[in-house]
Amino acid sequence: MDNVLMWMTRRRSSPTTRAGRWAGAVAAVLCYLLVVLLLVG
Repeated sequence: MDNVLMWMTRRRSSPTTRAGRWAGAVAAVLCYLLVVLLLVG
């Protein structure tokens, strides 16, 4: 999980296009939902 966070932060910190930022945001939301489902389930 730490590797995923590092990859996300590294990808977000790097200068990217608007599409790249949207992709990072979607990935973050999906990871958050996955964690919530694991905790609830």
